[in-house]
Amino acid sequence: MNKPRPKKSKSERDRILDEMVALQSRFEDLARGIFMGRPYARDVVRSLPPFEAKFKLGFSGRGEGRREQMDEALKSLETHIDDAIASHAAFCPGVVYSFFVEGADPATGSPPTPRDVFCGYSETGVPKFCSLLDFAIEKKDSGVEELASDKGRVVILKSAREDLVEDRLPDFERRNRAYDIRGQVVLGYFHQRTEAGPERFAVTVQLVRSSTRSRAVRLGLNVIGQLPDGQPAYKLILEQPEHPLARLIHNSDRSLARINQELKRLPVAKRLSHAAAAAEGILADMTLGQERHTRRESWRTSHAQKRAKTGERPTGCARADLGRAKTNHVLLDLAAKTFVILGPKGRIHVFNDGGKHVTSLQLEKRAIEQRMAKKRWMTLEPEDAQGVLDLAKSAFRAAKRA
Repeated sequence: MNKPRPKKSKSERDRILDEMVALQSRFEDLARGIFMGRPYARDVVRSLPPFEAKFKLGFSGRGEGRREQMDEALKSLETHIDDAIASHAAFCPGVVYSFFVEGADPATGSPPTPRDVFCGYSETGVPKFCSLLDFAIEKKDSGVEELASDKGRVVILKSAREDLVEDRLPDFERRNRAYDIRGQVVLGYFHQRTEAGPERFAVTVQLVRSSTRSRAVRLGLNVIGQLPDGQPAYKLILEQPEHPLARLIHNSDRSLARINQELKRLPVAKRLSHAAAAAEGILADMTLGQERHTRRESWRTSHAQKRAKTGERPTGCARADLGRAKTNHVLLDLAAKTFVILGPKGRIHVFNDGGKHVTSLQLEKRAIEQRMAKKRWMTLEPEDAQGVLDLAKSAFRAAKRA
């Protein structure tokens, strides 16, 4: 009977190699997480070149300067990822493609002010921009009054491909394969808090189809806009996931991921027609989704809507906190003649006597106790408090049905 061969023990070198491979895998996991967190990462995931990490290994054991070295390595990695996305994607994030220069030119493809949106191409294929208000006037849209008066409600305008490229001369159509706009929606005005106070901005969301010489077809979203603080509008998608724009993009991204997988499986001859039909559906869903959100926003006063759009206060938690609130969480603000509903973690939600949400804020426990001690905020009888809760919930349900 053959005896089992004893397992050969690993050499010290093999053990060290195993540890180094494990460290390399961990670095790759971290790099992949950074990459997949970027907008449009899925568009270039198969074409991203490898990154050559460079950092020093010291032998003193004191770890001097390690954080600074890792910070430089991280910056290099982020630059590598961002450059790869910009150069390999069918479009440059935040920039409209110029058929005149046959590329994404930030000088001509970016909106000049935060209130500007993309409104079509010139005859030579150069992107044109105008204010959202002027665009709405040109399209004779019913939201002109909302935009002019700045009542706080977001207006959405949908444009078909033909409306955006109709002025372009045939000589400037040769790069349609690389960047073919299938349509877009423009939204605004949103608000962002600045040193000068809340300022308005608008956003263009383009649905772009690209195809390669191998007949691969892909749909993607390009978010174009300039925030009042000078940052590109697509930064909101990463930094403020609860912002209405971010929610709209994330919902559409899920649909696009499924559609792009379908396009890969289809016969070559059917891909373009399927992509065109899918693009129409995505744009329609985006428009309907924003319109539904706007109708629900009527649950809030215009002041609360502006607060919600800045993303600086917990206004987005009001509905959930209202649903969990008990009668002992309801107070009367004698000075403002409003009702205060206490939420968890110091969240405060204010409602008017019609049940509409006025504003939200975050207060420390001591600040709440001081207001009650000074008799500015007073408790209510349980039946009165229940009436306030029912009124606020009724206002939300009415807005949802609208």
